[in-house]
Amino acid sequence: VLFAKIDNDGFNLGAQRRPIEKNDLPAAACNIKAWLESLRNGATFDVDHITNLNLVAKEKIGENSEWNLSGERYFAEALAYASDFPEVELGELVDILSGFPFKSELFGDSAGFPYSD
Repeated sequence: VLFAKIDNDGFNLGAQRRPIEKNDLPAAACNIKAWLESLRNGATFDVDHITNLNLVAKEKIGENSEWNLSGERYFAEALAYASDFPEVELGELVDILSGFPFKSELFGDSAGFPYSD
């Protein structure tokens, strides 16, 4: 199942639904057409690098017999792994020190706020 994320449909959310500049529908329609065309031609279409599309196996949707078609559920999973950068521990990049991030006199805490590794 191919999910398309649409944040803006070209109209504001007011009662009058006046046109606005932001409109995700044309790009989503173009991407969906390209995906369908790739299916027809047997070509490869890399959905993972298109931010507003997410391809989910029907077995994944039917897990636990829920059959939940709420696209947001699957976009959150896709976004968690959408980076080309390796995942590293913060401590590998910076030295983590104890201390309060703001002036302690503003918050009445002279002991500071310890950070943990």
